This record gives sequence, C-alpha cells and structure tokens, in this order.
Amino acid sequence: MNLTFDIKVLQPDNTFSIKDEYNDMRIAQRGVPRRIYFRSDALGSYYFPGSEYAVGKYQFHITIKNNGNALFMCVLEFELLEE
Repeated sequence: MNLTFDIKVLQPDNTFSIKDEYNDMRIAQRGVPRRIYFRSDALGSYYFPGSEYAVGKYQFHITIKNNGNALFMCVLEFELLEE
C-alpha cells in the first residue's frame, strides 16, 4: 500500500485556504491489515492566530488515498470564537 492524505481548510466565507493546505502527507508505505487503525508517518500542524483568521466555522476536509486514488473522505468542523 501507498497510503497518503490531503487536508484542505474551508473558511467561514466558503473558500478553501491555500496557505493551510497539505497534499500527499504519508500515512504508510507498507502492508496494512484490514480494519486496523494505525498512525500516520507524517503530520500537519495548524495554528489559528486571531488577527489572521475570521471568527466563524471552519472545516478540515481530509482525503485518504492509496496510490493517488481516493479511498475515504471525512470532514471535521470547528468554530473559531472571539476571546
């Protein structure tokens, strides 16, 4: 298997952030048993300083791929609030 993942961040104005995008992050390049959870070999990190990001709902759009072909997609939503 050649598992990778992409992450895109949907902003409150319904546009995807170009600066917060990760592509082809490595999960595993080895045989992986079916229905087994495993950790990624590569991680992305995010920091949302209040002055650069609008208050509102954001979504992480995560696509897991094998050899470049999409296997799964999930969306994680969170809300950025004012202090």
